[in-house]
Amino acid sequence: MTLVHFYYNLAFIINQLKNTTMNKVLRLTSLLMITLLFTFVTGCNKDDDDNGGGIGSGSIKAKINGETVKFGNINAGSALGVIAIDGTKDQWKISFLLPADIGEGEHALSSNQINYSVILEDGDEMTMGNGTIKVTKHNEGSNELKATFHFTGNSIPGNKSYNVTDGELDVKYKETN
Repeated sequence: MTLVHFYYNLAFIINQLKNTTMNKVLRLTSLLMITLLFTFVTGCNKDDDDNGGGIGSGSIKAKINGETVKFGNINAGSALGVIAIDGTKDQWKISFLLPADIGEGEHALSSNQINYSVILEDGDEMTMGNGTIKVTKHNEGSNELKATFHFTGNSIPGNKSYNVTDGELDVKYKETN
């Protein structure tokens, strides 16, 4: 994860925290936790792993408005009770923040505990819309997480609609505590 991605993710998360109804203490705690997590994740150097500079390993793919996008350079790390996962494909970027103890089953995306973001191929950001992530496997002992997901959203600016379907996530995240 590059420093630019770190700052973009941080700005996105700050914006999302501003737009929720969480109280100030929870906002500050969440911001601190996420900042520390991304500091740990971005601190990995290329010699630490075999993922082209990413931390953790795995795959992410989805259909975005019918076009299959297979994300590479997967980063998957866990610290301070949060699993952070992201991948890139050309100018596309997808990120998920999940509770470290997320259980198997279907979970609503864009809740206070489960967040995602997408940077679109033209560099715009996608707003959070409705969607779910269905965790089919989470082994906290081996740090393996497998899930399917789908969601909708609009570009900022421009309000172009996006439909993300047939999403698959299969990662082995690295503990960075």
